[in-house]
Amino acid sequence: MNYKKIIFKIFFITCISALVISIVCSFFYYFIPINFPGTVGEWITALSTLTGGAFTLEGVWWTITDSKNQKEKELFFQYRPIVTSENLISVIENDLSQLIIENKGYSELLDISITCDKEWVDFKLNIGPEGRNIILPGSEHGFQWSCPFEKIKQCSEISFTIKGRTYLNVKIETKFTFKVTNLSKTQVNLVLITTNCTDSLTSDKKI
Repeated sequence: MNYKKIIFKIFFITCISALVISIVCSFFYYFIPINFPGTVGEWITALSTLTGGAFTLEGVWWTITDSKNQKEKELFFQYRPIVTSENLISVIENDLSQLIIENKGYSELLDISITCDKEWVDFKLNIGPEGRNIILPGSEHGFQWSCPFEKIKQCSEISFTIKGRTYLNVKIETKFTFKVTNLSKTQVNLVLITTNCTDSLTSDKKI
């Protein structure tokens, strides 16, 4: 959070409010033929007091909201699901391959979907008992996928992205990137090289 910008914004609004109050009071006092009680200074003081009270209430509301947001982030980091992948995948010609995903966090990952950066990779999403798309804490699941073997042999890298949500309705996206290593005419290995995780609570990226 950029506190300098917030302080500058409050200072700017305060100055503008003071200027507007002075102009409005002067206009009504000197140019409108109505016998207002009190002097211009008294009206400015009264309106400034009301404006200051409004700013105080706004500050209290902002403080409460900011504290709530910070608490949600602390709870999220403490109990979020931590999704990891196996480091090595063997892909054999004419066989279905499997991507093992494990949840090492303290809460479940819900509403799971998984994609690949190669459009010719096809996933079979069948997670959990009774078709529930969920990975519980301390558990793992194997995602079956298939693809043309000759195409994957021609790749240098391949990425899988798993999406889901956790409690507080926070969306999570984890991207695993593997390096493709040819072993033989009928087998290649995918070696994990990077893992990138983002979420809708603490990240600027919209997911």
